[in-house]
Amino acid sequence: MWQEFVAFLSEITTGWMGVHTFFMAVVCFIWITIILGMFDIDFFGDIEIDGVAEGADGLSGALSAFMAFLNMDKVPIVVTISAVIFKMWVIAFYIHHYLPDFINNGFLDHFAGPAIFMGTFIISCFLTAYTTRPLGKIFADHTTNGQEHLVGM
Repeated sequence: MWQEFVAFLSEITTGWMGVHTFFMAVVCFIWITIILGMFDIDFFGDIEIDGVAEGADGLSGALSAFMAFLNMDKVPIVVTISAVIFKMWVIAFYIHHYLPDFINNGFLDHFAGPAIFMGTFIISCFLTAYTTRPLGKIFADHTTNGQEHLVGM
């Protein structure tokens, strides 16, 4: 059992797969911090970071279009970025696992890494745009003014 676990850890941390694993570890750290903040556990003192991305109003046209493509105007940025990185990690893991050894451990490893990173990023952006579309209804703002929300008024 331990041999399989050690082999798995070795596979996800070696070569260009380590870059994907690093970003996945950052996402896991962010979500652990969010969960600890939900329970108001004070590990980091009184550090407050204020700032919310309200949309893509002041951004350039290409970045605004990219954020709208990923549904960041309807879904929180943390959820969207987490989905992109998770999908990148899964795709990269399967590529790393099934790619021939002469690319994973040889001379071509240095050239394949950036190409695979960009390829997994592009594929995961398309997958995330498709999978986060239904989440826009969950995160929609349903506030009303006055007594419009009361039944029978």
